[in-house]
Amino acid sequence: MELCSYCGRWASLDVAEVFLDTRELVLDACCEDNLSGWIDSIDLFPRRERARWMFEKTGLIVKDILVANDTLYWTLDYGLELRPVSFAEAKEFIRTHHRHCDPPVGWNTVRRCSMAANWSELSPQAGRYRAYSQRSDASRSPGYA
Repeated sequence: MELCSYCGRWASLDVAEVFLDTRELVLDACCEDNLSGWIDSIDLFPRRERARWMFEKTGLIVKDILVANDTLYWTLDYGLELRPVSFAEAKEFIRTHHRHCDPPVGWNTVRRCSMAANWSELSPQAGRYRAYSQRSDASRSPGYA
C-alpha cells in the first residue's frame, strides 16, 4: 500500500454501496480529495480496465462505468436503457436504427423480443412475462415469471 498524496494516510478506495435499481455506485476513500481525484480521472482508464475494476470490487459484469454529476453509474449492454416510450419514439427509433424494417403501423399490447432460437413475450395487461426456448426437436418449452 502507498500513502495518499492528499491526506498522508494509507490510500484506499472501495465500493461502499451498490444500487442495482439505479445502477449507481457509492465509493469510500481515505479522504474527499482522493475520491474526487479518482472520479475526475476515471475516463483516463480504458473501458475494459474500468469494467474489470468493477468486477473485482463488486462481482458485477458491466460494460462500462460512467460519471454524471459526480455520480458513478455502470452500463449494461452498451448503454441499453429500459423505459416506457411513446409510439412516436418507438417508430422513429425503428426508422433510424432498423432501416431493414418498416416502422410499425400500430401499437400492440404484447411486446416480443427474439434472440436466436429463444424469444420472450411481455404482456403488461396480464402482468406476466413468458419465455420460450427453442428445443432441438422444434418444440417450445414455455416458462412464466
